[in-house]
Formats: sequence, C-alpha cells, structure tokens
Amino acid sequence: MQKRKKIGGHGIGLLYQFFGTLVLVFVTAHMVDFMKVVYHDLSNLTVGLTSAFWLWLGYIFTFGITGVVFEKQSWKLFMVNMGYQFVGLMIVGGILALWV
Repeated sequence: MQKRKKIGGHGIGLLYQFFGTLVLVFVTAHMVDFMKVVYHDLSNLTVGLTSAFWLWLGYIFTFGITGVVFEKQSWKLFMVNMGYQFVGLMIVGGILALWV
C-alpha cells in the first residue's frame, strides 16, 4: 500500500489505461477503414460494428479467457469484464464507422 502511494496511487494506472485505450481506438479505426474498402457494399455502421465484434472476439475475449483458465478467476467476473469491453468496443466501432 505504501509503495503504491509513493509511485502515484491509482492515477498512474488510469493514465496507462487511457493510453491503452487510445491504442485500441487507433487500431480499431484502421480496421474499420480497411473493412470499408473490402465491404464497400455494406453500410458504414454495419462495417464498424462487425469490425469491432471481430476485434473483440479475436483479441479481447481470447486474451481475457486466460484469467479464467490460468489465474482461476470466476466466470462471473470474466463475463462482466468481457461485457463492458464488448459494449465499449461496439460504441467505438460505431462512432469510428460514422466518423472515419
């Protein structure tokens, strides 16, 4: 506890998470932009949500399941974590699809 207070408390963790989220949004923007070219016959929103879903399933969900398998986290915690990640990424995909 004392060690965490010395290096900045939870603020530094939130800062790291913020930069991680920026990277996630940057990668999602590129994926959405690429998918718009490949699936030009679909609406932008459909492309954005589909891209976000596959990124979530391929990376976030598969890496998140490691916590259940190796760290013995509960499935309930896993579902909560994956749920908020899914909703967040779908929002990002939808916004980017309409904006990019």
